[in-house]
Amino acid sequence: MRCLTWDDVDKVVPLIPKVIQSPVCQGLKVEVAWDQVNRVKAVAWWVELFIYSSIFATLILGGVGIWTVMMTAVRSRTRKSA
Repeated sequence: MRCLTWDDVDKVVPLIPKVIQSPVCQGLKVEVAWDQVNRVKAVAWWVELFIYSSIFATLILGGVGIWTVMMTAVRSRTRKSA
């Protein structure tokens, strides 16, 4: 069984035994690999942090580059007119 989001796992797990309590499904046992779920959550969090910090750094460096080009253009024009 798969859930759409991480938050759904905690809500779905207690409901599974209620759903499978039929004569056809007797003897089934529900186990959740919480360690693996938490590990995947941690890896996803670090990847997301890396992506957002990369976007932030790219925007900052792009802004500094544009600012440098604009300042160079302004300085070259002010030297010619003086």
